Amino acid sequence: MRALPEDPVVQTNGCRLLAHIAVNDSNQLAIAKECGVKAVLMAMKNFPCDSAIQESSCRVLGLLSYHSETQQYVTRLGGIEATLAAMDSCGSPEVLVSGCSTLTCLAVTEKNIDRIRDEKGVERVVSAMKKFEDHSDLQLTGCLALKLFAETKEVAKQVVAEGGEAVIRSAMKRFSESAELLKEAQDALDNIKKHST
Repeated sequence: MRALPEDPVVQTNGCRLLAHIAVNDSNQLAIAKECGVKAVLMAMKNFPCDSAIQESSCRVLGLLSYHSETQQYVTRLGGIEATLAAMDSCGSPEVLVSGCSTLTCLAVTEKNIDRIRDEKGVERVVSAMKKFEDHSDLQLTGCLALKLFAETKEVAKQVVAEGGEAVIRSAMKRFSESAELLKEAQDALDNIKKHST
């Protein structure tokens, strides 16, 4: 990836390969330490409208964000901002699902939640859920993200202000047969109620 940063085929395949090997916990720290995060972020920057690169890159960042040690690499190098930029530039449901999943993985510390809020992450998730209201995976990952964002009082209020409650309730009605979505959506509504008042 570093040798051919302008080749979209190399970057696509490199991001897909990193996403594949990042599934294994033992590979995650090696990827982060060996400049894998930097390579992914560079691919995202060089190909902002390439859905395959953006989706795979978000998936890599999300997988590396499961553990606090590798998450530090992602946040320090600009992974939150890159994820949100991918959600803006591509806008495909697959990129939005991967983006919401990555934000969910990153939203485990108050500091990260505040950065996501400051970068308009709440707006982007709510907007994505409104735009693709029939996409079940996006609705689920959106509910998960909003649930975690609403862990802090200030951000819970922003979720309400951006219309987050309404999109969550809409997802619950639209996908009433999905037990997983209903649980995550109800947990999100409970967090919003608890922290926004």
